[in-house]
This record gives sequence, structure tokens and C-alpha cells, in this order.
Amino acid sequence: MIYLYGKKGWTLSRLAKDGGFRYGLNPSYGDQVVNWGRFNPPAGTILNPFLVNKYKQLVRFNEAGLSAPKIWKSANQIVPMTIPFIGRRFSHTRGNDIIYYPNLFALGNSAPPSQFYVEYIPKVSEYRVHVLPPFTYISKKCGSSKEIVWSNDTTPFINHTDSNGNILFEEPNGLRGLAKKAVEAIGYDFGAVDIIEDSDGRLYVLEINSAPRLMNYRRQWYIDYFRREYEGNHNKDN
Repeated sequence: MIYLYGKKGWTLSRLAKDGGFRYGLNPSYGDQVVNWGRFNPPAGTILNPFLVNKYKQLVRFNEAGLSAPKIWKSANQIVPMTIPFIGRRFSHTRGNDIIYYPNLFALGNSAPPSQFYVEYIPKVSEYRVHVLPPFTYISKKCGSSKEIVWSNDTTPFINHTDSNGNILFEEPNGLRGLAKKAVEAIGYDFGAVDIIEDSDGRLYVLEINSAPRLMNYRRQWYIDYFRREYEGNHNKDN
């Protein structure tokens, strides 16, 4: 039986219901445990058996030579003092921890609530790539309404069009590859990778979400992936 190990919430409960899985924080002996966003899953977890916070993710991205924003543990390390940057916390949800600073002087003398600092990179596009081996699925945020255009095509470098053939967006060269390398750099089995594109067309990986919010058919991508992995492990045991 597939057991989704995570804190009860809307996405987790719907995943379990749609997939016919059990979920919560009390798996039984023999369950195939999938970690859904928890830092201390039980021994024997088959997918994402460990997680790291968002600061350590960025550290590893940079250490692996991936295109990622610069990162500083202390504001005293930020050079030059005039560059814009973002204050963040180790654990966060939907960017609710973000504090923008136009320069180092904006910090003032008071102790900031942020636990680390990230280079601010103006973006022209933002993508989320769901890495569910062997497949990847792409979304792009469109406009202030955050309308999302989805693609489940695994062929790179295609134009995504609507029913009338109008191009909605052209997939940036290297988008899927960067997402896969990010997941590999952290050592995760799966994840939803957030990537931005600047005005020069350069891509930057920001973070990997280990328990993303999933609407409608997106849940089916994860259900199918969990079942593929469960069957693979089950066959090995037999």
C-alpha cells in the first residue's frame, strides 16, 4: 500500500482520495512510504527519504555549478552594498517570507526577520517544472492573474499553443535540463522546481517544492508517478 507521509491538508487528502492511498503521520508495517514535505520521514521511505531547507538547496545549486541566484547567510556578506536583494527564511510556503530590500542600507539598524539573503534577479517569466521521472511537466505564470498554461509534453523545445494555434509561450532552451539537474543536485526523487528567466533569456533555479499544491489533473501526474515507483519496488521485493 502506498502511504503519503505528510501533514494533513487539502492537496494531500485529495491525492490520497484520488489515488486510493493512505496518508498521515502513522504508516503501518509494509507500507511503501512517500515523503510529502516532511523533514523527518520514517526509515525505509522509498521516495524523498530526506529533505533540506530552501537555504541549503540554494547552497547546493551553487556548489553544483547550476545557474542560481547568489546567496548570503549574513547581510554583512552582501557586496556591493548597493545591489537589491531578498530576505528569506529557511522554511516557507508560497513566498510568504519574502522581504525585498533595494540595497543594504534599507535593512536599517533593527534585526531583520530573515534568516538568509538571496540576490534579486528581475524576471520576465517564471516557470514550474514538475520532475516525475522519466517525465517532466511545465507550467508558466502568465500575467498578474497568475493564469497557468500547462504542458505535459516530454519533447523539448516546442511551442505551446491554444486551440486556435496561437503561441502561448515558447519553451526556453535548457529549462527541463536545469530542473532535472536541480533535483539531482539535492538528491531528491521528485519535486516541483521553480525557475525564472531574466531579460537576457538566462534561466535561474530558485527552489524545489517537495509538497506542491496541486489542482485538478496535476494530481494525476503524481499519482501515476507514485504508482510507477511502487510497482517497481514491489516487483524488486518479489
